[in-house]
Amino acid sequence: MNEEKIKQVIAKSGNDLHVEAERMLKKAGWHVTSSMYYIDSSTEKARETDIIATKDWDINDNFGKKVLTLRARLFIECKKISEPVVIWTKDKTIDAAEDLARDNNILRGEEYINYSDNIPPQIHHYLTPNKVIYQWDTIKEEQNDFLFKGVDSCLKSLLFFKHRFRNTHYVIDYPIIIIDPLSVLKERDSSKIGASPVDCNQQIELYYSYLPISGGDKTSYFLVDVVELAKLNDFQQMLRDNDIQICLNKLHFAATIKNHQRI
Repeated sequence: MNEEKIKQVIAKSGNDLHVEAERMLKKAGWHVTSSMYYIDSSTEKARETDIIATKDWDINDNFGKKVLTLRARLFIECKKISEPVVIWTKDKTIDAAEDLARDNNILRGEEYINYSDNIPPQIHHYLTPNKVIYQWDTIKEEQNDFLFKGVDSCLKSLLFFKHRFRNTHYVIDYPIIIIDPLSVLKERDSSKIGASPVDCNQQIELYYSYLPISGGDKTSYFLVDVVELAKLNDFQQMLRDNDIQICLNKLHFAATIKNHQRI
């Protein structure tokens, strides 16, 4: 009887998903902080972030001297799903996605697509013309909350840490929900059943209201990546080849110009 209860606890828990996500990120060279607590300024209550993963890249000038550092931060919530979740999708709001891609101290007010001879070209992954999730539902109420809680948790932690611990780094931040398995998501369509399984990572598009450090209230547009555990390595490599490489190119160019001005 005790063995059966133990198996039930493990089957119900999402901790194995959390641990495996950490293992994969560490293996890929990310520094992982697990279950970090912070005080939510809007409620004065303690909140927990499943995973904050960081990775640094050095930017050298034309003489090979390190002059800048780029840091990527992933604010991750892990959600194990046991019941089918039907999602409703729509075309991404590209204008808002453009502003979001530029919303950092590297790309703000500048071009963000690399027009080199690379094939395929590097483009910020927020600008890929894919569909986005804007509604979802399921039979079980607690399962219906998993996307909402995941979105709320990773955005709250991102906004809390957004202007903290930057030091001398240039920083880009991403809110992410890691799920397992992806096959539980069913996209609403006109098929006989009314929904079909999805086979690729998704994005949730939303406007989120919060209390910024400066006071008052603010509503901002966000895209939250929904990543299957099995596709986590592909996802972080996609970030490296596109978003991060674009930022590295921009920072290297800025460092080169600054170095020439110094000469």
